[in-house]
Amino acid sequence: MFPSVAKALKNLEARTAEFTRYQLNLVMDYGGLDETARAIGKMFESFQEGKFEPRILQENPKVILEFLDTVGQSLPDLVIRTGVMQEEIPHTSGFMPLQTDCWAFLPDLFPDLTPQTLLESIQKFEEYERRRGR
Repeated sequence: MFPSVAKALKNLEARTAEFTRYQLNLVMDYGGLDETARAIGKMFESFQEGKFEPRILQENPKVILEFLDTVGQSLPDLVIRTGVMQEEIPHTSGFMPLQTDCWAFLPDLFPDLTPQTLLESIQKFEEYERRRGR
């Protein structure tokens, strides 16, 4: 890990150690396809142990969330993707494909983010009215 990134992460952890209202996940070198493969592997093991019946997926597709790396966590309200320049087409790079549906794309790289930039993204999210197919 780059020293500046490691320093920023340690600083963030120290400054938020007592926070309990929100949960923040920082993910580096993540692959949604890898996570999905791990989830399928866990489902298969659970099936072999007699703890899982595949038809449950057809009845309740959300059961797959119980096998993902984020099991036990709330689904994210907002994912902020850094390092996306204005001239680029925003992309998720397969990040949390089954957990995420609201994104903010910022040009700043993580170590350069300011509290103001993050606050602006969160405020825009709070002002957004989800149409849910309407």
